[in-house]
Amino acid sequence: MVQTLWRNGMYFDSQREVGKPSGPYVYRQPAFYLGNRNQGFADTIERYIEILPRTEDLPEALLRIVGIETGPRHRSPPDRVDLVYDLLLTRDANREQKRVIHRLDETGAVLVQGPPGTGKSHTIANLIGHLLAQGKTILVTSHASKALRIVRDKVARPLQSLCVSLLDSDEESTMQLEESITGILKLLLVDHARQARQGHRAPDPHARRAARRAGEAVRAQLLRAITDEHTGLASLGESVAPAEAAKRVRLAAGIHDWIPGR
Repeated sequence: MVQTLWRNGMYFDSQREVGKPSGPYVYRQPAFYLGNRNQGFADTIERYIEILPRTEDLPEALLRIVGIETGPRHRSPPDRVDLVYDLLLTRDANREQKRVIHRLDETGAVLVQGPPGTGKSHTIANLIGHLLAQGKTILVTSHASKALRIVRDKVARPLQSLCVSLLDSDEESTMQLEESITGILKLLLVDHARQARQGHRAPDPHARRAARRAGEAVRAQLLRAITDEHTGLASLGESVAPAEAAKRVRLAAGIHDWIPGR
């Protein structure tokens, strides 16, 4: 390229090799190219345009583009459990990851984008546990088998044996498939024996919600305690930082100990 643009252009493998060039030059250096990845959306819309004449049922996400809402939020059967609040997660989740699951429960479809390392596979693994707890069947697909292996490793260990992996035709995939079948059979046998002894008892969503509210109350108390460590202490019109107040108390030890109360 450099010799095409300039007659005396030079190319170097690294900046250290440049030295004192006699003309324009280019050297190899890592670079980031940032841009919006919108081509996938365009291709998908083109495919839907092709199949529209022979399609009767369209996905909820596509209908919402033209303002048609038919998701669970608009059907709302009277005995529907509040799934938006009742999250059944097998791993820790931050607020953004919980919003993804809320969105899926509300609308039936969700799109998540983000660079590597932002927790997408972790969120998918949490979604798998959440949907399994509702008695649903989950299919996870990817262009690369590596991504599926990562998701399987993120799934909670008790659920990994229930994941039937259809990856490359290598020995590891065959072993995983055998492990999955064995795990599923074992689970079915154990559940059948347990139900025969105790009878089937569905988990109580109200008890889970009560426990979750109690946990949120404890977290709120901890947050207030942490905040109080940094909030100024008001005394006689003066605001003193807790760290500064602690220093004053330490310096006044033995002098003002007679002051009663806290």
